[in-house]
Amino acid sequence: MERKFNKGDLVTLTNPDYRDIKKGSLGIVIEPITEWKVLMLVHINGDKWSFPEHEFVHTRDYKEEKCK
Repeated sequence: MERKFNKGDLVTLTNPDYRDIKKGSLGIVIEPITEWKVLMLVHINGDKWSFPEHEFVHTRDYKEEKCK
């Protein structure tokens, strides 16, 4: 299994559909996905949350869309 993120990676949320966490929020990967774990654990805003890996990108790769 190839994972996209490793423990300690700085990530940015790309999904705008959450009520309590906004798109563009920064987080740190606490536990990446594994062969037995389909969600990764991310530390955001002083709390721990579980997310699917595809809802994040490495912060260095995040580009916010400009409003026209």
